[in-house]
Amino acid sequence: MKLRNLIYLPIVLALISCSFLNIGMDSDFGGGSGVEVGEPVAAHNPLDDASRYPAFAGIPLDVDAASATGRFVVPAPDVAPGVVRGVLEDGTPYIGNPNATIVLAEYSDFSCPHCAEYAPEAERIITEMVRTGQALYTFNILTFVGGEYSQTAGKAALCAGEQGAFWEYRSELYTIQSREGHQEFTSDRLIEKASELGLNRELFQACLDAEAQTEVMQQMEQRRNDLGINSVPTVVYSTDRGDNWQFFSSGDGSQTPRASFAEVQALVESVQP
Repeated sequence: MKLRNLIYLPIVLALISCSFLNIGMDSDFGGGSGVEVGEPVAAHNPLDDASRYPAFAGIPLDVDAASATGRFVVPAPDVAPGVVRGVLEDGTPYIGNPNATIVLAEYSDFSCPHCAEYAPEAERIITEMVRTGQALYTFNILTFVGGEYSQTAGKAALCAGEQGAFWEYRSELYTIQSREGHQEFTSDRLIEKASELGLNRELFQACLDAEAQTEVMQQMEQRRNDLGINSVPTVVYSTDRGDNWQFFSSGDGSQTPRASFAEVQALVESVQP
């Protein structure tokens, strides 16, 4: 995955007084299905609940994602200028400043208990290093732990992303896995969760039934294979816009799947201009 072609356009949100979800625009989702005109969701939209999603609340979508999804988020006071969320050209979800000096890439499986355990650590990284504009964070979905359950969950997360809610839905998937088990990752259960979050149920189901998101995950799997990642969660980093990826090292110098929060923070701060 390379980031050199990631185009960042400034976002003008000064006149927006509340956040909207969907779907009141004549635009196309991936796969060419039209978006139906609908009413914006009121300001009590659960996706905008800062107590429920503190790491992501108040981070706006980039211009392309906001236009495609109809979701507009007022930037929170602690979100640095330029920090947005969206998808890269290959479909990989990202959050942060596209011009940040370091990119952190997480590889995770929604069926993996260790990935669910790591999720709060990842959210702490996002809160303290991504919201500040110091790092860009991407999320790559793998499926080797739970097989078809992981596949369905991964597609559901990406489909939520088509409505501007990838990161919040990611959190909900880990909650389901932790409390109920990954066997709950059925289409019916995940469609119901999308409805609970205020997503358009019909569009979400149509996305789940299509193959576009499967192709995105196949590319993520190929990147995993190219990097030699054999466990989840794994976090790698790049300081050259994604041309080269590096693993963190343990105290004895050997490669480790991920670093502690303190080690990530030290690395991120060391590469700031």
